[in-house]
Amino acid sequence: MAEVIGLGLTHYPALSRPGNTFTRALKFALEDPALPAELRSVENWPAEMQEEWSGDEGLAATERHRADVETYADDPNVWGETSADIVKVQGAPEAGRWIAQHVIDAGFDLAYSYKIRDDRKFPHAFIHTVSYLDMARDGFPFRLLPIAVNCYGKYVIARRGGMRGFAEITGEVDPPAPSPQRCMDLGGAIARAAMDSPWRVAMVASSSWSHAFLHDRAWHLHPDVETDRALYKALQEGDVDAWRRRSADDVALSGQQEMLNWYCLLGAAEEAGLKLNWSQFVETWICNSNKVFAVLD
Repeated sequence: MAEVIGLGLTHYPALSRPGNTFTRALKFALEDPALPAELRSVENWPAEMQEEWSGDEGLAATERHRADVETYADDPNVWGETSADIVKVQGAPEAGRWIAQHVIDAGFDLAYSYKIRDDRKFPHAFIHTVSYLDMARDGFPFRLLPIAVNCYGKYVIARRGGMRGFAEITGEVDPPAPSPQRCMDLGGAIARAAMDSPWRVAMVASSSWSHAFLHDRAWHLHPDVETDRALYKALQEGDVDAWRRRSADDVALSGQQEMLNWYCLLGAAEEAGLKLNWSQFVETWICNSNKVFAVLD
């Protein structure tokens, strides 16, 4: 039986850039004409958010956030690399065929491809993950098999994948993303395939947790910190059922669409019998999203 572990981290783009763009989403929300007048006053924000914003519009807090996360990446990046510099990543076509075959046999209609389109860059969710796993730029010697999950669903596509003012949110919705339960089941199928393989496998979930610019109930000012805290507590306690009970609507209302990657990881860990070895919750009210790091073995 192969050796498998689980890893969780973020691919937060702002960490890849020099300078401070961490509060960009919050400043965008504050400029939204639809924002209720009382929420433009810092005194009406949650106490923790007021403390982070303090008298410098969050500058000190965001620097602490960067230090707590302790990752730096690219394009343009803190190493001074340019578009002429190439981050080389080894693919894993043999493993891809193995995983696809097993997962399709398990009842998942998995799409696959052997290359990306010639006019496309490697998606940032994958390349930032590699960058953050190679902070020292020693080189990334491991083969990579990217598995994409639809983390957009019925709200994010209509908003063109980014920050939108409330006047631009028309109520149009698209077909939903997979449910948390389906993602966990997929993770379980991938874990079974990995355990049957001849390789040592790290199953990696890369995402930030709730995103402020998708958290409509908070007028895009801050992420759903309370729900993130509750799910992190369940992660620490090994309460997988607390994750499995959440619906696709619960995920979307909290702005946690990206966390579907973590649902895959939790399903994989459950199937493989992996337990949480180490984790860290990096909380923020003003930097758009909370970040969680985890090792399961």
